[in-house]
Amino acid sequence: METVNMPLAQNYPTGEVAVRLDDLGCGFCYFQFYEDNKKRTLLATLDEHAVGSAGKPGGKKMILTRECGIILDGQDVILKTWRWDPKAQRAGSPPSEPVVINLNDSLVFTYRDHSSISIKFAPCPGILVDFACGERLRRTDSYFDHAHRVTEGPQRGKLRIDQDVPTLQQRQKLIELDSLEKRSKSKPRSKDLAHGQIKRIVSTLETKFDGYEGCRVTPAADGNWREKAHLQSLREIPVLPVTGFEVGQVPTLFGSEVQTNDASESLKRLKNDFNGKWLGSVEIHKMITQENPGLPRTGSLTNASGRYSQELQVAGGGTKPVGEHLATISGSKLDSFLREKCANDELVVVACLRADDRHSRAAEAMLKQVQLILSKRMRNPERPTTAAADNKCRLVKCDLAESGALAARYQIHAVPTFLMYGCLVV
Repeated sequence: METVNMPLAQNYPTGEVAVRLDDLGCGFCYFQFYEDNKKRTLLATLDEHAVGSAGKPGGKKMILTRECGIILDGQDVILKTWRWDPKAQRAGSPPSEPVVINLNDSLVFTYRDHSSISIKFAPCPGILVDFACGERLRRTDSYFDHAHRVTEGPQRGKLRIDQDVPTLQQRQKLIELDSLEKRSKSKPRSKDLAHGQIKRIVSTLETKFDGYEGCRVTPAADGNWREKAHLQSLREIPVLPVTGFEVGQVPTLFGSEVQTNDASESLKRLKNDFNGKWLGSVEIHKMITQENPGLPRTGSLTNASGRYSQELQVAGGGTKPVGEHLATISGSKLDSFLREKCANDELVVVACLRADDRHSRAAEAMLKQVQLILSKRMRNPERPTTAAADNKCRLVKCDLAESGALAARYQIHAVPTFLMYGCLVV
């Protein structure tokens, strides 16, 4: 009989659940069978030990426990009872004929013995599913059924279980056979194949290529290997050109004359092809950058709108921003700042920014440079006193991400936004 893996639930044509199987593994499973209604009336339930019940309300029923089996009629009157152990007191006798109970139009319960219980599910004509709900034991015999008694020796009188255990030599032989089978799978020979056509093809290839096995040798050094190694080492030593200002004997390179190293070919790259002049530092740095491009930016640097770009390690060192820090004013304290900290004839520029916006960070960098210029003018000792009234300007910033009071007050919908206050009257 072929074993088929069934789904965990079977349904009626109406869509209601008819059978539910809870497979817990290791042989533990539960069967539940339901009526075709919205209430899902339970008709039968059995576990792996064939413990449960079967029957519909007002009809014939059967109850199976760990110790006995009970059959009842429609009025719940016990018709028959028996115990599984035939040697028990008042054990009774199991039914001689199969017990058949029609649970509904689609489910039929059949009991033959404790290990042969089936429930057939026929939802429509042409389809029949038979559920085997009997007791399933992992073994039906005892260890003593496969044992013999020792008649001599120190263990005389004891029962020894019969075990088919290979000896050490047999085990080693099995390991060798397994190794040969693994080699046959990776590098099969014609004698290891059973298919006739494939065996002939592999045999022909073995005849052709097995002759090359004798041509495979291990390379070894020849007689003049020292001279070849010496010349190869000399080729890696750069030859210095003669400048004409040398004094003394002409040096030799291991007995060979020093030859001029012509670098004209390598220097052609540093000349402009159009006018023949040497390239400037900008062009040379550009060529170096093209041949040695920078490393790509990682995700941790590019995902956060580029806010970590200043921390990226680049060749030549990172760029340091030039500017002076701007004072940060909270949106709720802007009125008190304008009233107490600022003069009446002073122009106050409030930059409404967000730290998580790329355009805001670019605008803030530019405002820091402007703030640096304004601070230098104020600290300049040679600054004329007549120009004091022309440079009364103050730059501050407000982070809209910190508080939404300023954005709601002035209806700010985009950043960066600049608010200017001048000619203040208290």
